[in-house]
Amino acid sequence: AALRLLLKRASQGISYAVFRGVVMITTRSQCGKMVVTGVYSLDAILGRAKASRHSPKYHRITWNLMQTIQKAFDRNSWTDNGGLSASMHVAFGALIVTATPRVQVHVTNFLEKMELLRLQQKRRRSYRPQRP
Repeated sequence: AALRLLLKRASQGISYAVFRGVVMITTRSQCGKMVVTGVYSLDAILGRAKASRHSPKYHRITWNLMQTIQKAFDRNSWTDNGGLSASMHVAFGALIVTATPRVQVHVTNFLEKMELLRLQQKRRRSYRPQRP
């Protein structure tokens, strides 16, 4: 809140972005162009599919995941959609995303929710009610 107030008083043309605890201050026009790279482990999300990174199932799941992210977060910034600033690929069981800090925050939150859902599904499958 204090940072917003300070920047508002300083200049209308200044903006900031926060990514993984780092505050980046720049002009509004540059803020939209500034990109950072985040590396996200997919092990918790992929579960059994991670066992074979060369299988068609693994490629289908990771492709669907990337398509979902591209459609959900700043659709026009992704190079696959004709944009100039955001890209991603999968390598060695990790999702590597180069995008604006704002998109990175959305991707981080999305993947954390995916991990929680996977954990909940795993718990439901392993739950066995005790018989009296």
